[in-house]
Amino acid sequence: MEINQNYLPTITGALYSIVGVFSVFSAYWWGKRSEKIGLKKSVVIASIITGLMYLLHSVIINPYYLIPVRTLLGFGYGALMPLLFTRISNNVAKERRGGVMGVGSSFQVMGNLIGPLFGGYAGAVIGFPFSFAITGAIFLVISIGAFFNLND
Repeated sequence: MEINQNYLPTITGALYSIVGVFSVFSAYWWGKRSEKIGLKKSVVIASIITGLMYLLHSVIINPYYLIPVRTLLGFGYGALMPLLFTRISNNVAKERRGGVMGVGSSFQVMGNLIGPLFGGYAGAVIGFPFSFAITGAIFLVISIGAFFNLND
């Protein structure tokens, strides 16, 4: 499908913002859900959803098909950071919690800086489809690691 170049920035911005919007809503939903099904199961499911949605990015060629994929990506991805920060908070002594959460937050910011740089470079060198496939595979490996290493 050919897209009018005049609309490309708008479409790109909309696709990018879908993840953010659904991450906000899903964080609340996953927080409530994790109280019922447990933190481990929530992290595993959210990681699988995120990984599968990134894998789909590598095969979709019509940007309009990305709308539901980006929606589900935001839904899965929006759960991961709040759930992992909850896990950290629950396993650190109360007097050390602020410092540990600050370090965790700093690493999150660093990841938000380095990730797009490496992703853009990888996309330019190996192609964006393969770059998305690798990202999806990493999230699926995270789900396996969470399954075997997290306890409720």
